[in-house]
Amino acid sequence: MELNNKPLVSVVVTCYNHEKYIEECLLSILKQTYQNIELIVIDDGSKDNSLNIIKDLAVQYTFNYQHQNNQGVCVALNHGLSLATGKYICCCDSDDKFALDKITKQVDFLEQNIQYKLCYTNKTFFDDQQKTYVENPGKRRSGWIFEALITDEFSMPFSSHMMYRTIYNEVGLYDPKIKIQDWDMFLRITKKYKVGFLNENLLFYRLHDTNLHAQGDTMYTVKYTVLEKWKDDPIYTQARMKLDLHYFNDFAKIDKKRALQMLPTILKYKSTKMFKGLRRLLFKW
Repeated sequence: MELNNKPLVSVVVTCYNHEKYIEECLLSILKQTYQNIELIVIDDGSKDNSLNIIKDLAVQYTFNYQHQNNQGVCVALNHGLSLATGKYICCCDSDDKFALDKITKQVDFLEQNIQYKLCYTNKTFFDDQQKTYVENPGKRRSGWIFEALITDEFSMPFSSHMMYRTIYNEVGLYDPKIKIQDWDMFLRITKKYKVGFLNENLLFYRLHDTNLHAQGDTMYTVKYTVLEKWKDDPIYTQARMKLDLHYFNDFAKIDKKRALQMLPTILKYKSTKMFKGLRRLLFKW
């Protein structure tokens, strides 16, 4: 549906036990400068007061919310996507929030750059005290970025993206077996489509102790699981080397037993980063 010639944008928010954050997240979407928005909120079996907060906001602002038994973020996202009808889709983690002009700027970008099927942006870190931190965005860019993404040259912030809803018909929905749903999905998308980078900080990414990216062991395991999906791709060997070296350097600092277990694999690479990790393993305690 179009409103004043503006395409409908569906925003899917998934929530699990984020009573401290969900209201701020939803208000950042409900108060967007862009008017033609379909907000869909999926509560994934929260045990705290999240659902009541969502219900109260839904009465005030009138949006679609659903409650399901706890099944994980990917099932919740897929549930939300099944209800979406917009030309464009955004997904937002319930502890993040949008800049108030995020949707306006991304719709304008995609409408003016039809060669791109997805647009992503930079982010600003913030914490529970509302202190903000400048992000080092790395080498983000537009175009065919699959190889840069799989070899970890930079990342695409999950809640920053907007894309055509029809993309899911080509690449499929989120994989419930994968906890890092963003990397897995973005690899599938960037393999098939050129994507656009809007070099503005339009997402606020909250820092707190329960961020998945703060859970090192989970990240290591899941990244390898995602990468194995691409073992037949020509870029796989290079991507695997970079992943091994990255985590070897991390383990050399925080878990020397695991770093030692990786040595037979790491020694064959003979790179500067390998020697850096060895120095860290042997001399920094």
